Amino acid sequence: MLIKKSRNPYLNLIKSVKKVHSNTNLDISDKIGAYNSIVEILKSDLGHYKFYTHPAFNDKFYPLDSNWNTKIGAAYVASNPWQLFLKNILKILNSSLFDEESKDKNIACELNWFYNTPRVYDWVITKRN
Repeated sequence: MLIKKSRNPYLNLIKSVKKVHSNTNLDISDKIGAYNSIVEILKSDLGHYKFYTHPAFNDKFYPLDSNWNTKIGAAYVASNPWQLFLKNILKILNSSLFDEESKDKNIACELNWFYNTPRVYDWVITKRN
């Protein structure tokens, strides 16, 4: 159930998790296994993908200049919703305090939070001319 249509592995992660979550034919234990396999498959790509260090640095407001490389990075930024989604999914999946039903409900909450967060695409680096 892995979706790999985008160059953004975080978008592939979110769409894949959403597809697994919305699949009514899977029971909860199969969904948790699918979530874990999706994260494992995309883990190498997720570590190398770069975002803007702040959404205000996106292409809409700043022209290409010699300092452009200082505006991007792969380091974790706590306010970046893409990285925060991954961090929270990993915490949920690796938690021994939650049973599988609680994990599934918490992942649903994370999906809902992400899709209702405004301006998430301002963090994504688009193609530069």
